[in-house]
Amino acid sequence: NKAASGIKYGDIKSTRFLAVRTAKKRVDFMSPYFIPDAALLALMRTASRSGVKVRLVIPKKTDHPFMAWAARAYLPELVACGVDVWEVAGDFVHAKLAVVDNHWVMFGSANLDNRSFRLNFEFNVEAWSADLARRVMSYINHYQGRSTKVTKKTLRKEPVLIRLRNQAIKLFSPLL
Repeated sequence: NKAASGIKYGDIKSTRFLAVRTAKKRVDFMSPYFIPDAALLALMRTASRSGVKVRLVIPKKTDHPFMAWAARAYLPELVACGVDVWEVAGDFVHAKLAVVDNHWVMFGSANLDNRSFRLNFEFNVEAWSADLARRVMSYINHYQGRSTKVTKKTLRKEPVLIRLRNQAIKLFSPLL
């Protein structure tokens, strides 16, 4: 069974996508690895441009540096569309969370990357609970308070060689 977009119903990716597509006010993501495919990027851009507040909280450094470098290469287009991107300094936070409109929550083992969506055996839990959503949002807010907001200005200030490195690693995103 496939949706018009080609996404199968019942898998983690499509469940998350369908929840975000129905968002009216806000979408919050937290993931240690952010290597989006074209569909996830388009989803986040579209939601943000349609007036939904989209927030992404990711670690500044990961246990695999090339993952953070590739993630950083995707941030300019998200920031340009109004997505609030926060990088957690210090701790490597391994939480994989999504909250939509302060009611729908998804948590589990799946990252926001191609490997989680296509290759790895992942298990996530989906819930509809305002109380759970508040608790998860509190957790995300805690780490946002220890984070730095990624802006157009901070991205422009990065040295050219760093940006080139990030873009080069991004080429390998389908394999990461």
